[in-house]
Amino acid sequence: MLTITRNPIRITLDSSAYNTVTPGPTGTTTVTNLAFILRAMQVAVNFYSSRLQVYPLSSLIAPGICVDYSPSINDQQFGIGASDLHIYTLYITDSTQGYGATGGSCLRFAAGQSDPDTTLQL
Repeated sequence: MLTITRNPIRITLDSSAYNTVTPGPTGTTTVTNLAFILRAMQVAVNFYSSRLQVYPLSSLIAPGICVDYSPSINDQQFGIGASDLHIYTLYITDSTQGYGATGGSCLRFAAGQSDPDTTLQL
């Protein structure tokens, strides 16, 4: 029988956009809001990292455009080290929007690579 060995998922979080308070069209983004969201994201990363196991990726290269966000040139050219899932987080206060949070998937795995875990492909 085939032995499947997986490792805990390595989740990295890019919160570099939290270095600056960016007010939206309505409402005010505060440093306190950003600190709370960042703590919540770190709790989620710890939760999933301790529970999910995957085949580790050898490389994770960010796409040029990710929904409405442009990852850093460094992430596009050199990749994100020691990561199986990289999350970019943004925060803006805008009460005119009809949602409280949104997200999007940019890339399932590196371009040119086959799915690293065909048993979980679907």
